[in-house]
Amino acid sequence: MKINTVLGIILIAIHSFGFGAPDLLPATERTVSFSIETKYDKKKTFQKVVLWSVKTFANSNESIKLKDPEIGVLIAKGNLSCSALKLGNGYGSNQIVEFTLEITVEAKKAEVKITDIVGKSPGSYDDASRPSNKEELEKTKKECLDPYVELIKKELN
Repeated sequence: MKINTVLGIILIAIHSFGFGAPDLLPATERTVSFSIETKYDKKKTFQKVVLWSVKTFANSNESIKLKDPEIGVLIAKGNLSCSALKLGNGYGSNQIVEFTLEITVEAKKAEVKITDIVGKSPGSYDDASRPSNKEELEKTKKECLDPYVELIKKELN
């Protein structure tokens, strides 16, 4: 009984004094935005965005939260495996990067915003501790999101 009490106190102390998992960067900093120039009108650009999303997301019906061709907006929830967020101790597997994708389409242009970027351990729903600093965000962007972005650009050109 004493051992459980002591372990409980140690765990509370670790959590209280910040020795546990790092805090996430603020949501406003966990964002990537960019523009893509296209050669298509708004309708055709939107059709290409929808086609890309259907090919990209395993279950597009589940992933796509909003698809409005009239206003030219597609919003989806996505995730991908990412070695950039592998646990620092060398153990464990890649982390899953979850994000919200918003694509706004105009004639000859698409504005892409990736927000709510969060790294989680596979199978965990509450282990959202990464990216915790700008270096992790940049590494995540470079190693995980940039290849993803290239696929969007390729589809729209």
